[in-house]
Amino acid sequence: MNSNPNDPCEPKPGGELIMVVDDEAAICKITDIILKRNGYQVLTASSGAEALSAYMHRDGEIKVVLTDVTMPGMDGVALIRALRRFNPLVRIIASTGQADEARMADLRSLAVSGMIAKPYDSRKLLTTLRQILDAPDGAVQKF
Repeated sequence: MNSNPNDPCEPKPGGELIMVVDDEAAICKITDIILKRNGYQVLTASSGAEALSAYMHRDGEIKVVLTDVTMPGMDGVALIRALRRFNPLVRIIASTGQADEARMADLRSLAVSGMIAKPYDSRKLLTTLRQILDAPDGAVQKF
């Protein structure tokens, strides 16, 4: 989906660097395509450990981390905790298909900027991302 900047319902495109973290290669690929088609730069990681290492090397450049919550090894919650220790102001969107109340409470307590339930469509992804990028402090939490 390409955004139409003249349509007020369409999220405006961006050029920011977004990190996408998901152990499912297909999700990383499609999210990468959607974001790039809308002007974003994208860095992908297939695990929490890979994402943390990449983030530490490009901290000032990455504007938002979009991470799956349920991954083997270092899951999304552990990744978010580690990112917060490294940079307390990092903007994070959590993505999950399993949104039980305990997990939601964890995400709220970690001050995640936003949450997207899987499967998500391009409009939801782009709208949520733009809201978080445009918020002065990145805190949008509506979940």
